[in-house]
Amino acid sequence: MGSSNAELEKRIEALEARDRIEETMNRYNRSADFGALEEWADCFMPDGTYETAYEDGHVESRATGTAELLKVVEASRRRNAGAGRHFIIAPDIVVDGDTATSTALMGTFTGIPDNVRLKLFGRYFDVLKQCADGRWRFVSRRSELQGRAAEFVGLASDGTRS
Repeated sequence: MGSSNAELEKRIEALEARDRIEETMNRYNRSADFGALEEWADCFMPDGTYETAYEDGHVESRATGTAELLKVVEASRRRNAGAGRHFIIAPDIVVDGDTATSTALMGTFTGIPDNVRLKLFGRYFDVLKQCADGRWRFVSRRSELQGRAAEFVGLASDGTRS
């Protein structure tokens, strides 16, 4: 059961694309917690969309375009005051040429360094595109919240009570 060179090349390209997509996901988390806010926004296409919603379909917040995306990450940084850390687990990435979809488990820790606890968890639903510079960026990212720690229930994504 041999593979042709073309098939092998295609498999290697898909694996390399998956690695670059995971780099984008990791850059997203690192820049949200530690990096320049513009670096976080650059994980998205210029007209990219970020949405926070619940499993029942209720959309809590939505931002489209770089200016709105910057407001989202600025609010997150203020809310977490350096004490929050984003993470993803088990991304399931499907590459189709220069586009890809992904689902991943996600969550946020809070209370760093002295009262660390899980703040929220859920799933990301992503659509990505490979750009001319070779980087993969989110066309859309939906953060679907499945649970929050009791102290954060009823808190909107901007930190206010909903």
